[in-house]
Amino acid sequence: SEFERELTREIVAYCQHRLPELARHPDFRALLATVLSALRGLAMVDFLGRTGELLRLWPGVRNQLLKLMEQARDS
Repeated sequence: SEFERELTREIVAYCQHRLPELARHPDFRALLATVLSALRGLAMVDFLGRTGELLRLWPGVRNQLLKLMEQARDS
């Protein structure tokens, strides 16, 4: 939808502004797409009313996303 495309453009612009060194990474858009997909998935779990599952999943997902960002920063 147009809303989703505009939201994605805004998120990309924000991340480029706040994380310029990461934004220069060749895989920046792919990394960002991975992060956003994970967050959307967790939002769906919450939307479905499965808060307990969300709380169980979040620490592991967060750790994996942080590792992904660290690897990108170090490469």
